[in-house]
Amino acid sequence: MQDRIYGWYSFVALPPVLALLFAGYLLCTVGFSQRGKALGLEHEIPDAQGWYSRDRLRDLLDQLGPDGRRCYALSECTLDVAFPLIYASLFAGLFPHLYPRTPARWLLALPLAALATDLSENFHFAYLAYTFDQFDTHIASWYWTAVLSTATKFVCFALAILALIVGGIGRLYNWWTAALEGPDSARSSS
Repeated sequence: MQDRIYGWYSFVALPPVLALLFAGYLLCTVGFSQRGKALGLEHEIPDAQGWYSRDRLRDLLDQLGPDGRRCYALSECTLDVAFPLIYASLFAGLFPHLYPRTPARWLLALPLAALATDLSENFHFAYLAYTFDQFDTHIASWYWTAVLSTATKFVCFALAILALIVGGIGRLYNWWTAALEGPDSARSSS
């Protein structure tokens, strides 16, 4: 199964695809900035927080008002669906450049888990924003899965970033030591 996933994601390791994914990542960042302006910069949306209480979630959605909740729910179903697909693909495409095949295959679990939990979180928040009139009825069944999705997303995303940093440092170290040894040491060791 893991070989199939690795093979399917291997196309994103191509430099032109990585460049397009990075451009998409930047466009989503601009989109989130625009969403923040539309919702009001004073509102800290729940998917940007690692943890939140039921009361805090209710207060936030209440402060957004009907139009703000509609805008937020719509962005959760569009922009916030595209973003995890882009960052998970970008991370998956970078791992083969930084790690040998076996560790790269195992590290794919991090962006895939971040993707799955991010999409779950988006679905929960969109639903709660759309059905805010019945918030008190729905929050009991939706709160824990939403908050656990958010926390898991943050952990998986942070671990994927950490793996990219460690892999990048390892690549730089290998490149640096090879450059210091020079071409003569490669010939003399053969």
